[in-house]
Amino acid sequence: MEITAFIILRIVLAWMFLYPLKALLSDWKETLNLVSLVSSFATKYFAVLMILAMIIGSISILFGIYAQIGATILLIYSLIGIAVHYKLSQKIAKESLSNTATQKDQDVLSETKQLGIVGNITSAQKNIVIAAALLFIALIGSGPYSITTNLF
Repeated sequence: MEITAFIILRIVLAWMFLYPLKALLSDWKETLNLVSLVSSFATKYFAVLMILAMIIGSISILFGIYAQIGATILLIYSLIGIAVHYKLSQKIAKESLSNTATQKDQDVLSETKQLGIVGNITSAQKNIVIAAALLFIALIGSGPYSITTNLF
């Protein structure tokens, strides 16, 4: 049962970081906007670094190739993601329509803002759970069927 648990954990964690890559790469402008929430300088550099961290960290964990290093990289990435989601929720809260907007438009914006705020806060909380699972792998290792052994 332990073997199955480790394999499922590794697959799910790798999927969490590999799945969004297509969207991040296909809409590079929005990826740069996302990265700008945590860094106003060298945005392109940090965006490329983010993509590389996601790819290398995921493959590292999935196949158990120095998975403790890959998990540590993705742990840092997840902690930064928490800050990004909280910033996005604050940014959404500040949005408003002009005074000429109808009451119906104001109501729709209000409801949409609440959904956006809740969505980003729950995404931040999801990153806390992911960070905890990554910390587990960073401390314990990637378990059976790993290509390399634990670092410590």
